[in-house]
Amino acid sequence: SMPLAFLILRRCCGKKAALIGLAVVAVAPWHIMISRWGLESNFVVVFLLSGVYFLLRGLERPPFFMLSAAFFGLSLYCYSIAWLFVPLFLLLTVLYCIRTGRLRLSFSAVLSAVILMLLAAPLVLFLLVNTGFMSEIKTPFFSVPLLSSMRSGEFVSSFGDLSVSLSNLGKLLLTQNDGLSWNSIPAFGMYYLFALPPALIGAFCGAKALLTAFRQREFQGAALLFLWLLSSLIVSALLIDPNINRINILHMPMLFSCALGICRLVEKWRRALPAVLALLYTLSFAVFSGVYFNTYAHEIASTFRSGYESIADCIVSRAPSNAPVVCDSSVEPMLLLFYLQYPAPAFVNTVVYTNAPSPWLHIGSFGRFIFDGSMENPSRDTVYILQRSDALTFRDLGFTVEYCTAELAVAWFE
Repeated sequence: SMPLAFLILRRCCGKKAALIGLAVVAVAPWHIMISRWGLESNFVVVFLLSGVYFLLRGLERPPFFMLSAAFFGLSLYCYSIAWLFVPLFLLLTVLYCIRTGRLRLSFSAVLSAVILMLLAAPLVLFLLVNTGFMSEIKTPFFSVPLLSSMRSGEFVSSFGDLSVSLSNLGKLLLTQNDGLSWNSIPAFGMYYLFALPPALIGAFCGAKALLTAFRQREFQGAALLFLWLLSSLIVSALLIDPNINRINILHMPMLFSCALGICRLVEKWRRALPAVLALLYTLSFAVFSGVYFNTYAHEIASTFRSGYESIADCIVSRAPSNAPVVCDSSVEPMLLLFYLQYPAPAFVNTVVYTNAPSPWLHIGSFGRFIFDGSMENPSRDTVYILQRSDALTFRDLGFTVEYCTAELAVAWFE
C-alpha cells in the first residue's frame, strides 16, 4: 500500500506531499497494526488504492480505466462496506471528471464500465437472492445459495439511528480509539493523537480545491482525494456502531488529508515547523514501536490466542494418536483446524453442528475432537484440552499435563 500511496499523492498533490504522505503512512499505528494480523476485510484497502491509482492513470491514458474497474470490482468482495462506498465514490468521481473535462465517452471507458458490471453481477445476484427478490440459483456451472440468514442491522434505518451513528463516528475519530485492543493503543490512536488538526486542514484544502475545480472547470487532484474522503465519511456515518476495522475505507484518505495539511503548514512556516513535525513523528513512532513490540505484545497475546501451535504439537507429537480429544468450551475450533492442518474434506464429512441452521454455527464435534465435553470422571483413554485452573486435578489423577497458552493446557495419560 505504501508505493501506491506515494504514487497517488504524487499525481494529485506533487512530490513534496507524496514524500510527506509516504512518511505519514509508514509510521501510522493503524497501518502498522493492520499489516501484522490477518483480518481479511483489510484487503479492501489495497484494492481501493489500486483502483484509485489506475483511475488517475486512466485520466491520462484511458486503457488504464480497465484495470481500475477490475480493482474496484474485486474490492466489492473484500468487505461489505465497499458495496456502498464504491458506487458512491465512482459516481461522484465521474461527475467531477465530466465537469472538469477530464472524462469523455470512449471505447476504454465503456469497456471499463462493462468490466465493473460483470464483476459486480455475482454480488448483485447474491443480494437479490438473499433479500427475497429472487429464488436460489443452482446450475452445474454457477450457483447463488440462499443463506440461512442475511447479515443485516449494521446500517442506520431511521433518523434516530443516524444521530447515534454520527455521534459514535465523531467520538471514534476524535479519540482514535474504539475500545478494541486489537485495533488501537489508546495512547497513540490510529494516526497519532496530534494528527487530527493537520487532517482537518488537509480536508479543508481538498474541499476548497473541489469548489475551485467546479467553478473553473479545471481538474485538481486534491479535489479527487477530498471526494474519496467525503464518500468514506458518508458511508462510515451509515454504520450504527462503527469501529476502526469497519471503517477501513476511511483511513487512507484521512492519512492523505493529514499529509496535505502538513504540506500546507510547512509551506507557511518553513523555518521551524518541518523540524518540529519530523521530531514529533520520530519520537512518537519510536515510543509506539517500543510499546507495540513489548508490553502490548504480551497483553494482546491472549486475545490472539497465542499458544495454539503448542496445543497442536502436543496432540500430534506426544498425546495418543487415536484417542478422542475432549475440549473445554473456550477452545477455538478454527485455530485447532489451522494449526493441526486438518484436511478440509475430513472436517466437512465429520463436523456436527449443535445449533444448525443458525447463522452463528457452533461446532459440537469433528473427527475425534469433542467440544463442550464433560471433564468429570476423566478417562485414561481420552486426551483433554482444559483450563489451566483444572490442570492440578488431572495431574493428581496421574495425567501428564503440558501448559500451552495463558489459559489452556493439554492432559493425557501415558
